[in-house]
Amino acid sequence: MIAGAPAQDEAEIAVLVRSDLKGQGIGWSMLDHCCEQAAALGFGKAVAVESSDNRPAIALEEELGFQAHQHPEDGTLTVLSKVLP
Repeated sequence: MIAGAPAQDEAEIAVLVRSDLKGQGIGWSMLDHCCEQAAALGFGKAVAVESSDNRPAIALEEELGFQAHQHPEDGTLTVLSKVLP
């Protein structure tokens, strides 16, 4: 999913992979595709928000070039962002 207002430069991206299909590269492909589509729509930055406990998702996003930061208002969340081409 890609969500963002046309006047904003930032798109929030979220993907979900069924648990029995994880580990097959589906999440990686979906996230990469969402980043490509967000860039094509004119967004300059992609953002994802994860539970800080969700290390597999955070690692996947970091592998695709996202930078992780603790959420400024909720320490249980990690905000990941990536500048899009």
